[in-house]
Amino acid sequence: MALKSDFINKIMYKIQIDENITLRCIVAEDAEAIFHAIDSNRVHLSAFLPFVEFTKSSEDTLSFIKTLFNAEGKMPIPTYVVEYQGEFCGLAGYNGANNGNKKLQIGYWLTEKFLKKGIMTLTVRALVNIAFDVMDMNSIRIKCAVNNEQSRAIPLRLGFKSEGVERQGELYADGSFADLEVFSILAEEWRG
Repeated sequence: MALKSDFINKIMYKIQIDENITLRCIVAEDAEAIFHAIDSNRVHLSAFLPFVEFTKSSEDTLSFIKTLFNAEGKMPIPTYVVEYQGEFCGLAGYNGANNGNKKLQIGYWLTEKFLKKGIMTLTVRALVNIAFDVMDMNSIRIKCAVNNEQSRAIPLRLGFKSEGVERQGELYADGSFADLEVFSILAEEWRG
């Protein structure tokens, strides 16, 4: 089953979560701000995000942004810039969509300055609501490195259940692997 038929035409380009937190669909013009955030948070981000090592310039970030759009220039499944009081603080979005089985994965990251403010918990809650209510998904997964306590706390806080550990689920630039804990929630659990 595909996404609700009109989803692509009415992607929520901007979502005001509260008076401080705004999500808006990523655009090419965000490349410089995203790269600056990655570059100035390398130690913090590279501990759990393999792409940081390969992000050497804003052109690398622009290349990533371009991969999110299809041949018609549309973003089939959105990735959002997360802003706190108008300042860029991270990214969040959907990936790994399996429309036939009505499931997808949510991924996210925040710069160090914006940790412990509840930003990503509220962001992920909004993305879960959209996935179930607008995109008509049945299952959502979040994968986090087993030693990334801050990231793991988000799905737990939102009622996701641990499905177990994907052993050596992510390859780092140095050739090492990280084990990933897999969390999931079903539409019936979320609505219940």
